[in-house]
Amino acid sequence: MVTLLINPKYADYADDQAGVQDNVLNFNSLEEIISFGNGVSNGVSNGVSNTVKQIINEEIHDKVEEILKILIAPQKRSDLLKSIGLSNQSKNRVKYLDRLMDLGWITKEFPDEINNPTQRYFTTESGKRILALIVT
Repeated sequence: MVTLLINPKYADYADDQAGVQDNVLNFNSLEEIISFGNGVSNGVSNGVSNTVKQIINEEIHDKVEEILKILIAPQKRSDLLKSIGLSNQSKNRVKYLDRLMDLGWITKEFPDEINNPTQRYFTTESGKRILALIVT
């Protein structure tokens, strides 16, 4: 057990910061992160980046941040996978892109035309909210 003494001036500071605590987000699961990304919560992030990254890395994969950043500007699948060091194989699409599309964090430019030769992927507004949480 450790006892830490509080500076008497902290009471004045704590009173000034009372409203700040309401703007701190805490995430304990991927579902909470998804809800935030979908706009269910619109609080202000303050120090949750590492927790969010850890949950996303464990439950999705470790390339989420990189993919969301790259897809701010629409990219063809082959170019995206190459830029993150992967080959353009269907197993990589399934593992790295399909999961993010299922979550609504990325989407296709032509969702109804799966074989469109100019098909590109891009980050959705939900994905941009998630990216804002995890970018440090």
